[in-house]
Amino acid sequence: MTLKCYKMSELQWTLTGYTPYQWQMGGCREVGIPCNPDVNTISASVPGSVQKALLDAGEICDWNFGLNSRNLEWVENRHWLYEVYLPDSWFEKGKRYQLRASGLDHKGRIYLNGELVYDFANCHVEHIVELTDSLKLESNLLQIMFECPP
Repeated sequence: MTLKCYKMSELQWTLTGYTPYQWQMGGCREVGIPCNPDVNTISASVPGSVQKALLDAGEICDWNFGLNSRNLEWVENRHWLYEVYLPDSWFEKGKRYQLRASGLDHKGRIYLNGELVYDFANCHVEHIVELTDSLKLESNLLQIMFECPP
């Protein structure tokens, strides 16, 4: 059996910030009604961090200067949603597909096409997520929601 590996870092990821659990209220994600985010969707790199994506987008100031970090404490009090459409060319019917993540910090959930496929809660382990049963032949939306840190 030949394994194929695809680099998720080469895809066009986005990041959106929400008041905790607002993205779930009323089932808005599940029924396709837009949720109002606290931080509108921006481009993001994976691997990467929420803070770096916000800095690159001009949404926050550099926390390394003076007392700037005090003005950014709100960032840790949001849920952050990374999203990407997976290329259709990656998938063939009858094959098995997994997502491997070296570290997801700290706690959250992974959705594929709106279906919860994995809960995670440990950044120091590799996560292997079975995707096969939730895949479609085209337009597969992968979402990784990060909850507030402890």
